Amino acid sequence: DAGNPSGWATGTVNIGTPPLLLGPGGFTPAFPVFNLTTVRYPIGTKDGGLPGIHTDGGPNNPLISAHSGGAQCLLTDGSVRFLSENMNLETLKLLCTRNDGKVLGEY
Repeated sequence: DAGNPSGWATGTVNIGTPPLLLGPGGFTPAFPVFNLTTVRYPIGTKDGGLPGIHTDGGPNNPLISAHSGGAQCLLTDGSVRFLSENMNLETLKLLCTRNDGKVLGEY
């Protein structure tokens, strides 16, 4: 949860390393975490049986929307864009990675 100071702090200590927010059993967050995810699945993935999906605090919950064909996403520059569910997963991951020095063209 971005409202929890440790969420941002954890993500800035080891850039490129996902934060370790696991609780008992290794799959559930140690505390309620919302609006924080890793990008493991394409936009709109609805298979609740995949690892890390199907709970409010699931660390791999995909980006989903009531819109068909994709999701409205807020970017760090303040813009909101509709991202297609057909977007290449690697392109989506690049959009979600900061400070990696890579230049992302049109998507």
